[in-house]
Amino acid sequence: MNRPINLYIFESLIKNLTNITKTSYRKEQPEQLVIKFDDGSTMLLFKSGKFRIMGGKIDELSAHCNIISITSKHHHNFPEIILQTMTIVYAYPHRINLPILSQMIKCHFNTECFPAVQIIEFKPIHVNVFATGKVIMCGIKNIDDAINIKNKIDLLILLDKRL
Repeated sequence: MNRPINLYIFESLIKNLTNITKTSYRKEQPEQLVIKFDDGSTMLLFKSGKFRIMGGKIDELSAHCNIISITSKHHHNFPEIILQTMTIVYAYPHRINLPILSQMIKCHFNTECFPAVQIIEFKPIHVNVFATGKVIMCGIKNIDDAINIKNKIDLLILLDKRL
């Protein structure tokens, strides 16, 4: 929000907003105000005025509405919202044979350390593929990268029926 904020006072300003389920002010480091929204998302607001919004299965418009409902209580200018990274999760409807997948793509695979294929081909984006079929992509900065990564993994799975 481009300026420091007194989180304790700010909590009282936003407590009665209709889209908020719960707020909690945490004094321990890092000092933060945790705001839980009705849609399942959570916003962490720091005393510097910076914030993060995460969780819930909401679209970008809903996230922006939540952000604006909070930030407009601090000042009447809308803040410049800078997308840093996204985490994207999806799942295949079947199990994945991780040992075979690990031979087909640049990755780390050691089930004694971590129960997934950690694809390193897309660095700095972290991609984990689990045997259950779940795929988690962390560090996505634009949706096109996520689509390209998913398409490559889809192709590997379609090419090898053992997966």
